[in-house]
Amino acid sequence: MALSAQGEVFSWGGGQLGQLGHGDCIRQSSPIQVANLSDIVQISCGKRHSAALAASGLLFTWGSNEYGQLGRNSNALLGL
Repeated sequence: MALSAQGEVFSWGGGQLGQLGHGDCIRQSSPIQVANLSDIVQISCGKRHSAALAASGLLFTWGSNEYGQLGRNSNALLGL
């Protein structure tokens, strides 16, 4: 993942678990902007999940939640 100076998030690579945040499970060979995210100040990603922190303090998480790593009450695969 990459964060632009304008607060936009771009992701690429293996997306089999939705960890790219594009609403699908497709591998991407080049950076694509993650829709519906703006004013992001920090990003983090793991092998199967990703997170973005907005300037407002909102935290967005997506991808595999097999071990509860998205911080939600469900272990389902979740997207943005």
